[in-house]
Amino acid sequence: MKSKISLAVMLFMFLTSFSYGQLTQGSIMGGAGISSSWGSVTTNPFDKSKFILGITPSAGYFFADKMVIGLSAPVQIIRPVGINTGVFGLSPFFRLYFGDYTYFKFFMVAKAGYNDITKLVMGNQLPTENTTAYFGGGVSFFFSKQIAIEGILKYEGTYSEYSDPASSIGGEIGIQYFFSMGNAKKKK
Repeated sequence: MKSKISLAVMLFMFLTSFSYGQLTQGSIMGGAGISSSWGSVTTNPFDKSKFILGITPSAGYFFADKMVIGLSAPVQIIRPVGINTGVFGLSPFFRLYFGDYTYFKFFMVAKAGYNDITKLVMGNQLPTENTTAYFGGGVSFFFSKQIAIEGILKYEGTYSEYSDPASSIGGEIGIQYFFSMGNAKKKK
Protein backbone atom coordinates (compact mmCIF):
# COMPACT_ATOMS: atom_id res chain seq x y z
CA MET A 1 0.00 0.00 0.00
CA LYS A 2 2.84 2.40 0.86
CA SER A 3 4.47 1.77 -2.52
CA LYS A 4 1.23 2.65 -4.36
CA ILE A 5 0.91 5.91 -2.43
CA SER A 6 4.59 6.72 -3.04
CA LEU A 7 4.19 5.99 -6.76
CA ALA A 8 1.10 8.21 -6.96
CA VAL A 9 2.91 11.09 -5.21
CA MET A 10 5.97 10.74 -7.46
CA LEU A 11 3.77 10.65 -10.60
CA PHE A 12 1.89 13.75 -9.45
CA MET A 13 5.17 15.60 -8.76
CA PHE A 14 6.59 14.57 -12.15
CA LEU A 15 3.50 15.69 -14.06
CA THR A 16 3.28 19.00 -12.27
CA SER A 17 6.99 19.82 -12.36
CA PHE A 18 6.67 20.68 -16.07
CA SER A 19 3.57 22.72 -15.56
CA TYR A 20 3.42 26.43 -16.07
CA GLY A 21 0.22 28.15 -16.80
CA GLN A 22 -2.66 29.70 -15.08
CA LEU A 23 -5.30 31.01 -17.38
CA THR A 24 -3.93 30.26 -20.85
CA GLN A 25 -5.41 28.17 -23.64
CA GLY A 26 -4.56 24.50 -23.24
CA SER A 27 -4.19 24.64 -19.45
CA ILE A 28 -6.15 22.39 -17.14
CA MET A 29 -7.83 23.34 -13.86
CA GLY A 30 -8.74 20.86 -11.13
CA GLY A 31 -9.79 21.13 -7.53
CA ALA A 32 -12.66 21.10 -5.09
CA GLY A 33 -14.83 23.43 -3.10
CA ILE A 34 -16.81 23.26 0.13
CA SER A 35 -20.12 25.07 -0.02
CA SER A 36 -22.83 26.20 2.33
CA SER A 37 -26.15 27.67 1.26
CA TRP A 38 -29.41 28.64 2.77
CA GLY A 39 -32.62 28.95 0.90
CA SER A 40 -36.11 27.72 0.48
CA VAL A 41 -38.13 24.83 -0.78
CA THR A 42 -40.03 27.47 -2.77
CA THR A 43 -38.91 30.04 -5.34
CA ASN A 44 -38.17 32.61 -2.59
CA PRO A 45 -34.49 32.11 -1.63
CA PHE A 46 -34.88 34.23 1.51
CA ASP A 47 -37.43 32.20 3.50
CA LYS A 48 -34.55 30.09 4.95
CA SER A 49 -36.45 26.79 5.11
CA LYS A 50 -33.45 24.68 4.05
CA PHE A 51 -29.72 24.47 4.70
CA ILE A 52 -27.27 22.90 2.23
CA LEU A 53 -23.75 21.66 2.95
CA GLY A 54 -21.70 20.18 0.12
CA ILE A 55 -18.38 19.36 -1.48
CA THR A 56 -17.83 19.75 -5.21
CA PRO A 57 -14.82 18.33 -7.03
CA SER A 58 -14.32 19.78 -10.50
CA ALA A 59 -12.03 19.73 -13.51
CA GLY A 60 -11.90 22.04 -16.51
CA TYR A 61 -10.03 22.81 -19.72
CA PHE A 62 -9.06 26.30 -20.95
CA PHE A 63 -10.37 26.30 -24.52
CA ALA A 64 -9.28 29.94 -24.83
CA ASP A 65 -7.36 32.36 -22.62
CA LYS A 66 -9.36 33.00 -19.42
CA MET A 67 -12.28 30.73 -20.55
CA VAL A 68 -12.84 27.30 -19.01
CA ILE A 69 -15.33 24.55 -19.72
CA GLY A 70 -15.50 21.59 -17.38
CA LEU A 71 -17.46 19.19 -15.25
CA SER A 72 -18.23 19.25 -11.54
CA ALA A 73 -19.79 16.56 -9.36
CA PRO A 74 -21.60 18.08 -6.37
CA VAL A 75 -22.30 15.92 -3.33
CA GLN A 76 -24.64 17.68 -0.89
CA ILE A 77 -26.71 17.18 2.22
CA ILE A 78 -29.89 19.26 2.39
CA ARG A 79 -31.73 19.71 5.67
CA PRO A 80 -35.17 21.21 5.26
CA VAL A 81 -37.47 20.96 8.26
CA GLY A 82 -38.46 17.31 8.79
CA ILE A 83 -36.66 15.94 5.68
CA ASN A 84 -33.09 14.70 5.22
CA THR A 85 -31.91 14.75 1.62
CA GLY A 86 -28.74 13.49 -0.08
CA VAL A 87 -27.75 14.82 -3.50
CA PHE A 88 -25.26 13.63 -6.10
CA GLY A 89 -25.04 15.32 -9.47
CA LEU A 90 -23.07 16.09 -12.61
CA SER A 91 -22.89 19.68 -13.78
CA PRO A 92 -21.07 21.00 -16.85
CA PHE A 93 -19.78 24.52 -16.18
CA PHE A 94 -18.39 27.57 -17.94
CA ARG A 95 -16.05 29.97 -16.16
CA LEU A 96 -14.80 33.34 -17.44
CA TYR A 97 -11.86 35.08 -15.76
CA PHE A 98 -11.26 38.81 -16.09
CA GLY A 99 -8.77 41.34 -14.82
CA ASP A 100 -4.99 41.20 -15.14
CA TYR A 101 -3.97 41.46 -11.51
CA THR A 102 -0.93 39.48 -10.40
CA TYR A 103 -2.35 37.61 -7.44
CA PHE A 104 -6.12 38.11 -7.74
CA LYS A 105 -8.26 36.90 -10.64
CA PHE A 106 -11.98 37.62 -10.72
CA PHE A 107 -14.41 35.27 -12.47
CA MET A 108 -18.01 34.51 -13.29
CA VAL A 109 -19.29 30.92 -13.38
CA ALA A 110 -22.44 29.28 -14.72
CA LYS A 111 -23.51 25.64 -14.35
CA ALA A 112 -26.47 23.56 -15.44
CA GLY A 113 -26.78 20.01 -14.29
CA TYR A 114 -28.62 16.87 -13.32
CA ASN A 115 -28.99 15.72 -9.72
CA ASP A 116 -30.07 12.41 -8.26
CA ILE A 117 -31.77 13.08 -4.95
CA THR A 118 -32.74 10.67 -2.19
CA LYS A 119 -35.15 12.07 0.39
CA LEU A 120 -35.62 10.34 3.70
CA VAL A 121 -39.08 11.28 4.96
CA MET A 122 -40.23 9.55 8.14
CA GLY A 123 -38.02 6.53 7.40
CA ASN A 124 -39.11 6.15 3.74
CA GLN A 125 -36.71 6.78 0.86
CA LEU A 126 -38.16 8.82 -1.99
CA PRO A 127 -35.71 9.00 -4.94
CA THR A 128 -36.22 11.83 -7.43
CA GLU A 129 -34.25 13.60 -10.13
CA ASN A 130 -34.01 17.29 -10.87
CA THR A 131 -32.09 19.84 -12.87
CA THR A 132 -30.21 22.80 -11.46
CA ALA A 133 -29.05 26.16 -12.71
CA TYR A 134 -26.19 27.86 -10.89
CA PHE A 135 -24.78 31.37 -11.36
CA GLY A 136 -22.05 32.99 -9.34
CA GLY A 137 -19.06 35.23 -9.16
CA GLY A 138 -15.85 35.02 -7.23
CA VAL A 139 -12.20 35.73 -6.82
CA SER A 140 -9.14 33.45 -6.95
CA PHE A 141 -6.09 34.31 -4.88
CA PHE A 142 -2.95 32.79 -6.42
CA PHE A 143 -0.37 32.13 -3.74
CA SER A 144 1.80 30.35 -6.33
CA LYS A 145 1.82 30.17 -10.13
CA GLN A 146 -0.37 27.07 -10.14
CA ILE A 147 -2.40 27.06 -6.90
CA ALA A 148 -5.28 29.37 -6.00
CA ILE A 149 -7.69 29.63 -3.11
CA GLU A 150 -11.06 30.96 -4.20
CA GLY A 151 -14.29 32.28 -2.81
CA ILE A 152 -17.62 32.30 -4.65
CA LEU A 153 -21.02 33.89 -4.00
CA LYS A 154 -23.75 31.95 -5.81
CA TYR A 155 -27.44 31.56 -6.61
CA GLU A 156 -28.80 28.08 -7.35
CA GLY A 157 -32.24 27.11 -8.63
CA THR A 158 -33.56 23.54 -8.61
CA TYR A 159 -36.32 22.36 -10.94
CA SER A 160 -38.17 19.03 -10.94
CA GLU A 161 -41.37 17.63 -12.37
CA TYR A 162 -42.07 16.05 -8.95
CA SER A 163 -41.96 19.18 -6.81
CA ASP A 164 -42.09 22.96 -6.85
CA PRO A 165 -38.96 24.89 -7.86
CA ALA A 166 -36.53 25.63 -5.04
CA SER A 167 -33.74 28.18 -4.75
CA SER A 168 -30.79 29.04 -2.55
CA ILE A 169 -28.13 31.67 -2.06
CA GLY A 170 -24.77 30.83 -0.57
CA GLY A 171 -21.03 30.73 -0.75
CA GLU A 172 -18.24 28.35 -1.60
CA ILE A 173 -14.58 28.21 -0.61
CA GLY A 174 -12.25 26.07 -2.66
CA ILE A 175 -8.79 25.36 -3.92
CA GLN A 176 -7.87 24.97 -7.58
CA TYR A 177 -4.72 23.73 -9.24
CA PHE A 178 -3.81 25.10 -12.68
CA PHE A 179 -1.35 23.28 -14.91
CA SER A 180 -0.42 22.56 -18.51
CA MET A 181 1.37 19.65 -20.07
CA GLY A 182 3.53 21.87 -22.28
CA ASN A 183 0.89 22.46 -24.97
CA ALA A 184 -0.47 25.68 -23.50
CA LYS A 185 0.70 28.80 -25.26
CA LYS A 186 3.32 30.76 -23.35
CA LYS A 187 2.41 33.94 -21.50
CA LYS A 188 3.69 37.15 -23.09
